[in-house]
Amino acid sequence: MVSTRTIALVALCALAACRTLPLGGEGIADGGVEAFDGPRPSDLALRDAAPCVPVDRDAAVGDCPCGASGLCRAATGRLSVQTRSMSGQLRLVVMDDNGCRKSEVASDLPIGVPRWAPDHERLAYITGSGMLNVIRVAPSGKVMCRASASLGGVRASEVAWAGDNELWLATDGALVRWRLGAGWVRDVKVPLSRFDALGDGPLVVVEDRCGPGCASRLSTRPSVEGGPLKVLAVEPMLRMGPVRLAPEAGRAVFELAGLNFAPLQAGPVQRFGDLGDRSPAFALDGRAIVYTTDDGRLRYHVLLGPDAGQELTLPSSWRNVYSPDWAPPPLSCDTKTTCW
Repeated sequence: MVSTRTIALVALCALAACRTLPLGGEGIADGGVEAFDGPRPSDLALRDAAPCVPVDRDAAVGDCPCGASGLCRAATGRLSVQTRSMSGQLRLVVMDDNGCRKSEVASDLPIGVPRWAPDHERLAYITGSGMLNVIRVAPSGKVMCRASASLGGVRASEVAWAGDNELWLATDGALVRWRLGAGWVRDVKVPLSRFDALGDGPLVVVEDRCGPGCASRLSTRPSVEGGPLKVLAVEPMLRMGPVRLAPEAGRAVFELAGLNFAPLQAGPVQRFGDLGDRSPAFALDGRAIVYTTDDGRLRYHVLLGPDAGQELTLPSSWRNVYSPDWAPPPLSCDTKTTCW
């Protein structure tokens, strides 16, 4: 069976006609991130599954599946992004990660970044009216279901998945565990400003002075969830943007006076991109980062391979794009019709 890691590596080679590299991580550019040597969570999840890989995955190097509208490479997963119309209306769009097959799936003013579920079919997001929305998007781009729930008195600003049917919600002073169809489960008190999660043991961002010239530092604290509560401390005067964990949860990327890498165990924080770049997210199973530029374009930063460090931008004619989130192919082509 072809794993998500292999598909992702093939995709990066299609981006720049690279040679095939061992999965151990050869070809990292100077100053790059140390490769994760071992099975990734996505490998383990897909080992006994049959992912619904986009039909054009075997497109030859150099083929352009949707012409000038996308990148000249095969699709290996899906992106969700927000776009803004000329009138200022936000729309949620799902597309192949090469820019092809765009489908508008919602226009109900999502705030924060809509996030893909572990099944790679559902998207969860919070609206400006305080509703939690979940939609299921088939591989074709068709919306199979929509479900909404009032958060009551919970004033959430960000969401991440804690499991197949549970979410983390970020509020002032706490992370809230929320179960789909049931509601509030528990609070984890922490004075956070940003966060991300891959199941239990979320990463939270707190404001804390860490010394002259210090941009950030990482540490761990006990968590009531049974795993470590990873803490990224930043200077109070710096504007913190979204933070994301890598698929293997050993690295984070975040927006703080530009885009930054940080290993969660030890090591320096590394910066890349331009000052106006924002909303980074790991893509291609952690082998690239997708983000938006200051002028609203969608761009990949390649991490691994002989072309590590290369920037690949979707056609410049497509602007006003925000808040990307990447997911591997759906675990099955047999799409369900329920959201929870």
